[in-house]
Amino acid sequence: MSLKKNLLITASFALSLAFALPVSAQAESVDASSPKSVTASSTTDKTSATPDATKSKDTSPVTHAEFESLLKDTMMNNPEILIDVMKKLRANQELEARNQLKEAMAKRKADLFNDTKSPRVGDAKEADTTLVEFFDYHCGYCKRMLPTITQIVNEDKKVQIIFREFPILSEDSVYAARAAIAAYNIDKGKYFDFHTELMKTSGKFDEKSIDESAKKVGIDAKKLHKEMENPDITKQLDDNRALAEDLHITGTPAVVIGDQVLPGAVSHDDLAKMIDNVRKGLAPDAGLKSAEPSDKKAGKNADKKDTDKKEDGSKDSEKK
Repeated sequence: MSLKKNLLITASFALSLAFALPVSAQAESVDASSPKSVTASSTTDKTSATPDATKSKDTSPVTHAEFESLLKDTMMNNPEILIDVMKKLRANQELEARNQLKEAMAKRKADLFNDTKSPRVGDAKEADTTLVEFFDYHCGYCKRMLPTITQIVNEDKKVQIIFREFPILSEDSVYAARAAIAAYNIDKGKYFDFHTELMKTSGKFDEKSIDESAKKVGIDAKKLHKEMENPDITKQLDDNRALAEDLHITGTPAVVIGDQVLPGAVSHDDLAKMIDNVRKGLAPDAGLKSAEPSDKKAGKNADKKDTDKKEDGSKDSEKK
């Protein structure tokens, strides 16, 4: 095989690893002094070059058209190269995301786990494990997650759960979030019952629906609405959004446990296993069959608006 063809094939494979660049840009980057061509003689082994050898080797320049044609032929004849490249790209992206999350967790750990303003359930002094849930009261998957959270609260008295209001689906999600934080400020002991009532509510959140939920759990509606106007609640919601952004949380629900962020709804058994792992000093997802959320549609795309959701499990309405 001629030196010219060897050079072309080598360049083609090299460029296939960075195929996102336009072919013209790739070819031009091979030799800055020759934007449209590359000279094969530049790679000739000087120790083996002789007058006779030089005569037998093809040292004519590789044109841009030839370069592009051979690159295309290589891809068409070896399509598995693209699969390998995509696998490598995905692995690199996942590694980068893990490293970024690790750095963010280290930087925001105190804000995440030691915040005293956010609603919480469980005795902070007795708890040996803390979970943080980011949620939206209109999120269908958050509503499905409620029984899991409730069961954990009832069965494990050494778990503390911090609730981070993350209203991203609608304006009345913000209204509900303000009501929940206000309820916590008024009576911490009634917060989880009020939270449960809001999660069970379908349709739009307004003054009437909030008043009904407050009445069910024994919170004075007038006091609640007055506290909802507290400017500290606005700051708290802004802080929650900033924290979510730093942790690359883009949807609801998202559960933070140990040093991991779990996107999407998690089953009770998986969450209980993760809690046990953290207590043993293991990675939260150690020993689990899959690190995927229990509902694969959850996570980044889990923020479905649930205004039309019924308690019988009917289909959620999509966020537009």
